[in-house]
Amino acid sequence: MSEQSYIALIAEGTLKNITEIILGTGEKDKYNALMSKAYPEGQNIRGAFGYTFLEADAGISQTYMENTPAVLYFRDARPRHFRDKGKLMPVMKENKFVNYRCTSCGDNIESPTYMNKIVSIKLDRKTNSVASGAFVKHEAILGRSIFDFRVALNLKRGKEYASEFIAAVEKFSNEYIRLGKRRNKGKGLFTLEDVKYSTVTLNDIKKRAEALKKKDKLIMYFFSDIVVDRKITVEMILRSIKNCAKFMHPEYESYNDPSLKIFSNTLPIKKIVFLDRKEGISQKVIYENIIPKGGVVKLQVKDASTMFWEALALTEAFMGIGKRTSFGKGEFKIF
Repeated sequence: MSEQSYIALIAEGTLKNITEIILGTGEKDKYNALMSKAYPEGQNIRGAFGYTFLEADAGISQTYMENTPAVLYFRDARPRHFRDKGKLMPVMKENKFVNYRCTSCGDNIESPTYMNKIVSIKLDRKTNSVASGAFVKHEAILGRSIFDFRVALNLKRGKEYASEFIAAVEKFSNEYIRLGKRRNKGKGLFTLEDVKYSTVTLNDIKKRAEALKKKDKLIMYFFSDIVVDRKITVEMILRSIKNCAKFMHPEYESYNDPSLKIFSNTLPIKKIVFLDRKEGISQKVIYENIIPKGGVVKLQVKDASTMFWEALALTEAFMGIGKRTSFGKGEFKIF
């Protein structure tokens, strides 16, 4: 197969919120307000696409089934810096918190978006009056923000779904995309603008693999949460890299794992909730352990094959480390 073999079809663009956004975390703050994420994560966008595929009875919806290999890989929609529109990178502060650093101007900020409290009111349908305990406080994204949008289609496993994928992107581009809670009340309304399509070839991956191989230091900076069993391990990293190569590399050949040592600097583990689609069950609630975004893992690699370096380049570009990488989890960049 030629080095120009196509590996992935990528759709990129810009999300802009028109209304307030409530992206519930399932937690409450000290004021008893339901907390929200500071920006849409890959799993939020994945869900919006999934419902669209289901409504259209599209074949690609079958790849959302539990224990079915994914063909779409969604990234978190990180916001741009409100001052200079630079990209924001999650970083740890004092080994306790996640802050954000602008890659353009270097500013460090606590929250990447403007967030505050809003109150929703529930009416009693029988009396048409305010129900008891009906005032609910939500944390929400209030200010207008610009977010990066990126989804990749695995062409090795999902080439036949390319037209359905593009149709969904174009639908959201021509209409709106709704994310988060209280969508039927007008919340979470976004426009998807400046959509561009591109492809990644095997030659692109080989070039990145050569660059990684020549680095004196390999430092993974994690841009999203990492779904783990208990912690990041050598076995987890090696397994993630090999699985990515099996799923995406058009000329994959089995290889021996290199000698690998890791040095992790991450925040404490926590739990989050996922809703899975399962045959016969519309929503299945699953709790997973995650290591919050902003962590750093240093790698020492010895005796690595060419296929390993290409697998690492693929993992960096598309899948990430750990579980639920199609949801945007485990995204990293090696600097």
